[in-house]
Order: sequence, then structure tokens, then C-alpha cells
Amino acid sequence: EPRRFGLDLVMPIFFGVMLVPMWKGARPALPWLIAGLVSLLVHALVPGYVFIIAGAVAGGVAGMLIE
Repeated sequence: EPRRFGLDLVMPIFFGVMLVPMWKGARPALPWLIAGLVSLLVHALVPGYVFIIAGAVAGGVAGMLIE
């Protein structure tokens, strides 16, 4: 229950704060974009919190393929 512990608010803020020092331009950020889009798509299609894992895997695979 993320809302019970406030994680529904804290996790996106924490993620955003972590991304700022990691920014190195648009090309290295492409896996972030892919992970976000996959997460949104899976969240719309599949119930539960599977979208988190799907976005992480998609971003990791995209990062490997881009490099």
C-alpha cells in the first residue's frame, strides 16, 4: 500500500532528485524516456505494480542496446 506510507509521493520526487546530477545530455537520456513510456503503457494495460519492473527492464535493455 504505497499511499499508506506516502511512497506514492516520495518515490517520484526521489527519482527526480536523483536524475538531476546524472544528466549528461539528450542521447544518454533516451533509456530514461523509453523506461518512462513503457511504464506508462504497462500501467494503463496491466493492473498492479508490474509497470515498475517493466519500465526498469525496458530502460536497462535500451541502455545496453544504445551503447
